Amino acid sequence: MNAMRLHHRQTGAVAIMTAFAIVLLIAMIGLVVDLGYLYTRKTELQNAADAAALAGARELNGTTAGVTAAAAQAIALAAANSSDLDATPVAIANANIEFGPLPSGPWSSVAAATAAPTDKYFIKVDTRGILQGSRPTWFMGVISAGLANTNTFGMAVAGRTVCEGLPVFTCVRPGGGAPDYGFVKGTSYRLAPSESTPPNVGPGNIGWMDPVPPGAPGLISGANDMREILCRGQTYCIAVGTYTSLTQPAFNPMMDALNTRFGVYQGTLNDAVHKQACPADTNVKEYPYGAAAGSGSPVDWLAVTPLDKQGLAGSETVVAGSPKIVHWAAVRPAAGDTPAVSGGYPATGTPYGQSATSGSPQYHQSPPSTLGGDSVASQAGRRIVTLGIASNCPSLVGSGDPVNIVAFGRFLMQLQGVGNGPNKGFHGEFIDTVPTPPVMLPEIKLYR
Repeated sequence: MNAMRLHHRQTGAVAIMTAFAIVLLIAMIGLVVDLGYLYTRKTELQNAADAAALAGARELNGTTAGVTAAAAQAIALAAANSSDLDATPVAIANANIEFGPLPSGPWSSVAAATAAPTDKYFIKVDTRGILQGSRPTWFMGVISAGLANTNTFGMAVAGRTVCEGLPVFTCVRPGGGAPDYGFVKGTSYRLAPSESTPPNVGPGNIGWMDPVPPGAPGLISGANDMREILCRGQTYCIAVGTYTSLTQPAFNPMMDALNTRFGVYQGTLNDAVHKQACPADTNVKEYPYGAAAGSGSPVDWLAVTPLDKQGLAGSETVVAGSPKIVHWAAVRPAAGDTPAVSGGYPATGTPYGQSATSGSPQYHQSPPSTLGGDSVASQAGRRIVTLGIASNCPSLVGSGDPVNIVAFGRFLMQLQGVGNGPNKGFHGEFIDTVPTPPVMLPEIKLYR
């Protein structure tokens, strides 16, 4: 009698254990099957986001049309990828797309980026919220109603990797404000290193900075790195923001690096590698005062005397015997002769494609001096250099200081830079300001 009771009790225990084991088995199957399928869906959505971001980034060129095309391409390439094991195209919309000036943002909607496209060279595609991001489970819902559905997404950021820029900044002009910060289009400025002790960077000076996005590792660890970037003119695609100042390097090698834009290669830059990597401009003609253009002097001078031409650059001291500069070599008004410098007349078109008044060509094209000597490569526009414009001068001394860049200024190098003596520096004719350096190479990269 006791044995039969024990048998019945054991049979009940086995039934309970079997039921519990079945639940555990279902849970294990759910983990394997449902989570495995969720991982597959995650991979599908990530592949779609990657493809969409890469396709969109190729269209970004700083224009409204570029933003519109980027969004359209991103949507199209996402749809070319499928979920549900190739059963359903991945459907994203403008709400899943944002644009920004850096891989870290800040991000703007398609509508906002279309209205202000000039610094939008990065695209973010985030599939969160689309229908394919949510799917019912096959087994996990048996365990809990809260596990009846799972959600996942893919997110990618892509953009340009290399822009035209220098690890150099100058300062907002006295009393200057947006958009040109006191610089006048068509006016040439002598930009030189600070000679003060300590070397505070002020108006008319140039300082040095590490041009890397926030959080990225430093790009420049010494003078050789600085010289290479000045020579090649390639940096990260950065935007207005705060960067770190660097110690002022030996100036002469830095000017040698800039002068490769005139087809001049000196010292360690005089080799086949640098002649290819640091091409000269297609026009290497310098524009000193007194040079002839065709049958006479350059047209549309700023003033009658050489002294006035340099003196109008601002508060800089005019050094006796220093070279005088031709004005409006890069930009000039569409009509009229010599407007007042204070008129703030606009530049028209791109610097290398404009025409002078009365149908005559611009002075910097009259005639252009093409490459000579042992130059092996050329690239139009290389003499147009892009510098940061800092708002917190003259507090910047040495290295490690925050440099508040409020814009980037584009300048045409009118003469070769001078590395030594009282005329140390280079003359740059101001063209315009931009919120981010121009894209230099069509290389696209996924950032996350």
